[in-house]
Amino acid sequence: MIKNRRTILIDELSVYGERWSSQRMGKKQSRRKMKNQEYRRRMKYQDRKDDIPDCPSLESLELNESDHELPVTADPSLSGNSHQNQVETSAGLGYEDVAGRNEAGDRSNIFNCRDSDQYSAASFDDYLRAPLFNVDKLAPVLEGIGTTILEIIVQLFQMARFGVKYPTPFAICLVIVGLYFGILYLEISVAATLDFFVGVSWPPLHIFFRNTERFFNSIGSWFGEMDEIGQAMYCDMASTWCHRFRLMCDVQCSFTELALNRNR
Repeated sequence: MIKNRRTILIDELSVYGERWSSQRMGKKQSRRKMKNQEYRRRMKYQDRKDDIPDCPSLESLELNESDHELPVTADPSLSGNSHQNQVETSAGLGYEDVAGRNEAGDRSNIFNCRDSDQYSAASFDDYLRAPLFNVDKLAPVLEGIGTTILEIIVQLFQMARFGVKYPTPFAICLVIVGLYFGILYLEISVAATLDFFVGVSWPPLHIFFRNTERFFNSIGSWFGEMDEIGQAMYCDMASTWCHRFRLMCDVQCSFTELALNRNR
């Protein structure tokens, strides 16, 4: 009985202790939260950046780049293969030492890059002067197409030679069909070629013919006007001679008759 009471008391005390510790922890957390909120409110409304004395701006800060530059190490790969051979053939060094040295050399290659100041505008000018279309990439493609066409022609010639050497009904039918399609292709090609040349040459020829027609029409009208002027001058001269010298009176004419004859 006494042991049972002791265990019950111990359990009750442990429960009360846990409750008290949890309440205390909750109070501490609530106090900390209130302090944080109060600090934020005070920083937001009171501690402005303008109120802080002697606060240098970012523009006034001078960054010394020399303190932050990484050391440039020589590239071990440029020194030749002698050092690598010595490392590989040395008996005192193990596999781990050799691997570690190779990794260190690979890491040192990163710092051998040139700075941006060392790149001049010449590289950009060379890029602009470079051709937009690379002929070296097109050459293999054209070579492959030409080889394929040549192989097809050679195979066709071999088939034709075999058909001539060993004539069979199937080969004769193939020759007839091939000739038919060849003649048809030539006819279509000739017709298409003529159509193309006529379509290309007819507009300038039509313009030339129209201009030639207008030129000759203008020449004909000019000669007609010259004829009319000559007739008018002849009529004037006949009337003048008849009036002064009593000559050419029988060949007198009038402009009215000339105009009527022209309208007719």
